Amino acid sequence: MAVNHALTFRGLDEDATVRAILEGAATETGERFFAALVENLSKALNTYSSWVTEYIAESRQLRALAFWVDGQLAQDFKIDITGTPCEAVIESARMVHYPDNMMHLFPNSSTIREFSAVSYMGVPLIDSKGKILGNLAVLDNQPMPEEPRSQVLFRIFAARAAAELQRIHAETEIRKREEKYRRIVETAGEGFILMDKYLVITDVNEAFCQLVGTRREEIIGKTPLDFAKEDSLQFLMTNKKEIFAGLYKDFEGAVVAANGLDIPILVHGNTLRDDQGEIIGNMAFVTNLSEQKKSLTLAGEVQKSLQPQNSLQVQGMDVTGRTIACDEIGGDYFDFLQEQECADNHFDAVVGDVTRHGVDGIWETCNRDGRMFGKQRFRDIIRENAHRSADQIIDAVYNDLNSFKPGLKQADDITLVVIKLKDLPGAVDDWQI
Repeated sequence: MAVNHALTFRGLDEDATVRAILEGAATETGERFFAALVENLSKALNTYSSWVTEYIAESRQLRALAFWVDGQLAQDFKIDITGTPCEAVIESARMVHYPDNMMHLFPNSSTIREFSAVSYMGVPLIDSKGKILGNLAVLDNQPMPEEPRSQVLFRIFAARAAAELQRIHAETEIRKREEKYRRIVETAGEGFILMDKYLVITDVNEAFCQLVGTRREEIIGKTPLDFAKEDSLQFLMTNKKEIFAGLYKDFEGAVVAANGLDIPILVHGNTLRDDQGEIIGNMAFVTNLSEQKKSLTLAGEVQKSLQPQNSLQVQGMDVTGRTIACDEIGGDYFDFLQEQECADNHFDAVVGDVTRHGVDGIWETCNRDGRMFGKQRFRDIIRENAHRSADQIIDAVYNDLNSFKPGLKQADDITLVVIKLKDLPGAVDDWQI
């Protein structure tokens, strides 16, 4: 490979070359960056052509991201690397320099013949993981002598081109993922809401719009509180701190649709955090429970119909009972047995739990601080209301339970049967509970 004359790189002013290329490409990104790079690189090095390519491994082809040839940008340039100098760049993953005799070295390359190429220098574009992304190359129709300084410059701009290509690949991958997730969210049967760290809604899907009967543009900028039913609003306001802290991930509630209907929902929420753990937003999937609640409510009504509907009339006693299930269908039950069921002129009261969990829903009820209602508080309420009817005593217990756990969903079935003896001789204070 004799070099007869050195026209291309000899006398190269490195500083001027770097400055020319940087000034030409510094403000550009993407396709415009690559176009500026190859134009300024070819002009600075005084070569016939210059290109930056992306490697397509499946087909062993290089697709030009930008190709400068004979003083202008060429479009849609793609070559098969087999039998070309670019093959050596890609296969060896190192800089390759052919200073002369290109047509003799690559007699089967139509590209070499087409451009009457004499010399070539190419360097691979390699990502941070060592993967070949493409190459940066110059091709000339005159000999290209070896010049170490120019090769250093060439590597520098190849690294810059590789970094830009990695950035483009990363952005493309992010866009693909975002588009994939958006398609999933948009086509999901569940409602979806995206909120900022202050719970202001920034995006929703069509399912949520249909759920509340409101257009997307009318929802953006509001908060979930604007759609919550009164009791759900109380829960959200009471537990706002815990919700902001991400402690509540799944909970039931209800929203009020535009037509005024109350719609029961199940919320699956999550808090979004940045790499430093700071809260940057919130998201939630919202499931319409209307049909499920209808079925459960019907089953619950059937279950309630099997329990005593009225207070029991027993001489010398005031007897009543009540069950409040934590769900539409509870596990607790109670019944009164008398007359034919019981002999010897007495009656039995039966209280139980078909799930075998025990009937301890009253005193094991916890408030937001995790403190239990407790047996002592239960006894105190009974004592304070002992002069009232059995039904009023049950009201007093349930009212105190609700005030003990404001805004919290009931976690267990609560069943209470009160049997109060009437017209007994002696002082009431003699009785202990």
